[in-house]
Amino acid sequence: MGNELNDLSSWNNWNNWNKKRGILAGFLLFMGFMLVCTVVAKGIYRNELPRVRLCQVEKRSIHYEINGVGNILPGETYGVYAPQGLRVYTASVRTGEQIQEGDVLFALDMDDLERQIQEETARQNYLRAQINDLANTQSRQNQEQKKLEERLLADYDNLVAKQDLLVNNAELAAESAKLRMKDAKDNDEYSALDYNLYKKEYERAENALEQARIDREEAIRDWNRSLEDARADIGSVTAERVRLSGELAAGERTLEQLKQLKEAEGQVLAKEVGTVLGCAVETGGRTVDGACVLYTKTGDGVEVKLSEEDGKRLSIGDKVSLQCKASLGETRRFDGIVRYQENQNGQRVLRIEADVSGLPAGQTVSMNYSCNSESYDMVIPTSALHEDMNAMYYVYVVEEVEGILGTEHRTRKISVTVLEKNGGYAAISSAALGPDSEIVEHSNKEFAENAAVRVMEE
Repeated sequence: MGNELNDLSSWNNWNNWNKKRGILAGFLLFMGFMLVCTVVAKGIYRNELPRVRLCQVEKRSIHYEINGVGNILPGETYGVYAPQGLRVYTASVRTGEQIQEGDVLFALDMDDLERQIQEETARQNYLRAQINDLANTQSRQNQEQKKLEERLLADYDNLVAKQDLLVNNAELAAESAKLRMKDAKDNDEYSALDYNLYKKEYERAENALEQARIDREEAIRDWNRSLEDARADIGSVTAERVRLSGELAAGERTLEQLKQLKEAEGQVLAKEVGTVLGCAVETGGRTVDGACVLYTKTGDGVEVKLSEEDGKRLSIGDKVSLQCKASLGETRRFDGIVRYQENQNGQRVLRIEADVSGLPAGQTVSMNYSCNSESYDMVIPTSALHEDMNAMYYVYVVEEVEGILGTEHRTRKISVTVLEKNGGYAAISSAALGPDSEIVEHSNKEFAENAAVRVMEE
């Protein structure tokens, strides 16, 4: 009986132990499951967070590489001239062609050139004969004019004296008539009829005086016209002689040009290197009144257009690097110096002094200029910089905070002032940033302030 009770007690104890062990095992399984769920949830949560790459402020300068494209500026424009009307035997150049010193631009017909020389020589001989005739005529007219002037001057004194006498007589007659009219008015011995007669007599005397004065002025004016007409005859001869002398001088210059062309066997040569802008002669035609060939010298420096932002980095006197394709296809590199700049329609236009000998006007040229800004204490990549709708700049910093799932990283927005920036870096200032501040440089997705993020390890 006692043994049975002991066995029963042992069985109960064993049974109770198995129950407790089962409960413990179930609890442990539950806690393990919760741990797995927590890890999985945390992994899913972290995997969904924006992944960000961080950076810190640097102390450095900002490097600029400024590139632009421009053209060789045309040099001064010149014309090649020849006497008008010469027959062109052959034209050797075309518009846009590059010419070298000594190249034949066009050649003249030698037979036609010889004929033109003969005709011009004969014309000049005829002009000289005309000028000599006019000189003789002028000499004779000078003598006649001198005599005529002497007569007119002698007549002038007599003319004026005669006209003055007539005026004086008219004045005396008018004064006498005036006195009689006054006497008839004041004296009762005279009737009203007498007074009216004396009054009319006075009016006639006044009119006669006025007419005498007019006659005097007209007589003097006629004398002056006679003197001017006499001198005009001589002046017309002088003017014609001057005109013919000018025509002769021009003809002599033309004849000299024709003789020089004959000595050159009718060939008109280029005097320097350049680019043909226009050719007004053609084979079989005749030379024109104007430039037969218009050309420009080798380019005169380089013009480059930059954005206003890039252009303000350069100053007068800065040295730039230039390059372009030369005539044989090779790349030609050379330096230039900024000599002038101005704003045009929102762009900065640079005039660059450079040795562009051998390069045609309009040739495309690329420009490069490198420079560094001053050194700044806070420089970050521009990818870490943000701008709002009010043109205010800011950055995001990342800080560690305690969350439900433990320590996590969250963003904080900090306003900054941009001092200078280029395409890659920006110099900033902010009292809220320090040398150890962790700034978001890149994120694989958008986020807002106070957002949880996942920091990517370098």
